[in-house]
Amino acid sequence: MKDLTGDGKVNLDDFVMWGKKVAAISNLEYTEERQKHWEAACEAFFPDGIGNDVEAWMKHIGDFENVEGYLDIAANVNTTLFSCIDIDPKDGKISPEEFRAFVVPLGVTCDDDIKFAFEMIDENKDGYLSVKELSYACARYYFDKEDSPYKHFYGKFDG
Repeated sequence: MKDLTGDGKVNLDDFVMWGKKVAAISNLEYTEERQKHWEAACEAFFPDGIGNDVEAWMKHIGDFENVEGYLDIAANVNTTLFSCIDIDPKDGKISPEEFRAFVVPLGVTCDDDIKFAFEMIDENKDGYLSVKELSYACARYYFDKEDSPYKHFYGKFDG
């Protein structure tokens, strides 16, 4: 998630802008249906507009990590992102090109970093990302308490 509008918060406007950029990179029309997917993702990540208040969001995340089964819950939330990224919902998988279109608007522009992240997420090495692979990798990116390969979800991270 990124404050794409530069207003100091992450909200629906940022998700809509992100979705429009993904569509443009993918040479697709940004339809009402696509917008609904991005709106659902925003609501899943920032229920009740909590992304408008950074302190409230950080407390929510801190409290969330103490909920039993939080990783499974987070992975379930992340399935909303999958529906935003999967350009061809009939195939039910994300290609390297679809993943690239997803991360470039967030500032990940180095193709080697994008490839590294994609290959790390692609656990079964079939060249595509499944709902489970993407959803759990994203959840682990945000919630792994120990250093893990999932820190590279948005590209190779040297820190």
